[in-house]
Amino acid sequence: MYVTASSIPEGSENTWEVLWLYVPDYTKQGKMSEISRIPMTGQTFENMEAPYFWEQDEKCSGFIVSEECDWRYAEMTLVTFQPEACALSYVKGCEELIAYARIKNTEEITQTASFQIVTTLFTCVVLAVAFIVFSHDTEVHVIIPIKKVVAII
Repeated sequence: MYVTASSIPEGSENTWEVLWLYVPDYTKQGKMSEISRIPMTGQTFENMEAPYFWEQDEKCSGFIVSEECDWRYAEMTLVTFQPEACALSYVKGCEELIAYARIKNTEEITQTASFQIVTTLFTCVVLAVAFIVFSHDTEVHVIIPIKKVVAII
């Protein structure tokens, strides 16, 4: 039920990709563990078979990312969630209940880099125009009058 509720509607673009999940596993009585696969619609965790709805990236899974991971550390984000009742100790025994998900955010990094390139180019254009205007004003208001004075002397 929750898997299909989180699926991307047809025609929409997937903006990020989940690489790793560490959440309560209801097939293990709610014990915190890695979720390696999520079955397709119509399958259950007991009878799932390929292709899967989602499968973790083995190279980028775990609390410590392997050197073999295809993405740089800056291209991934570790998202954490702790229920408010556990964080505020309303429920005893769940203070250490923290869910983790590592997502790939290369689209955001690429977009940020593109904006920085555009900002740099805009700054270069502004500085070039300012240089041309300043050079012209310097020529008209400083250099030409000094040349006239020197010519008169």
